[in-house]
Amino acid sequence: PIPSITPTAVPVVRVENGDRALFHGEVELALALFQSAYSDSSDPNIRSAARWGEVRTQFEDARYPETIAAAQGLIDEFPGSTFVPEAYFMQGLAHWEAGNYLQAAAAWQTFLDLRPGVIDAYTQELRGDAFTEAGSFSDAGAAYEAALETLPEPLRQDLQQAWGDTTTDPLVTGGAFHFPAVRRGHALVALQPERGDVARRDDDYHDLSRTP
Repeated sequence: PIPSITPTAVPVVRVENGDRALFHGEVELALALFQSAYSDSSDPNIRSAARWGEVRTQFEDARYPETIAAAQGLIDEFPGSTFVPEAYFMQGLAHWEAGNYLQAAAAWQTFLDLRPGVIDAYTQELRGDAFTEAGSFSDAGAAYEAALETLPEPLRQDLQQAWGDTTTDPLVTGGAFHFPAVRRGHALVALQPERGDVARRDDDYHDLSRTP
């Protein structure tokens, strides 16, 4: 008998199968499907989708340098793709995991520039965390303030009324909070900074109606 030939799926189907494999945790299969779909297609939409699948797969497998490279490849080759903002966001996550905090903050800022009004508060908080890890505290403060600016006006007013302006806090110097701490070997001992008025500390801490 003549052996049957298993047909090779067209690239668009391989992208779909790659998504399915990634969903089920079959990382190596997903990566192979995305990479073959990218190589075998001339359609830029399919190629960019395959490259985006590769970015997600590399990150899922904790291959952070490969994630950064794949995301940059997508950005450079398909600058008009709808996946570009998400590629920058994923690149930021990979930079964070690799300890490249300033690069992570820069990638997330580009995401905000390209895709505003979606997850601005969350992304600005991520930027603040990245700047903090990098020791750039004034930039961290600006990012956290930008996150606050995305909140509804009534909530911002409640926060201002309850806790005051951060710029006038006695612990703020040069745009960053400074609080006393003692380092003993590998241990850092620090007290939680005061919140609100010291004279009304007990009332403030136990007031359930106060804006947190």
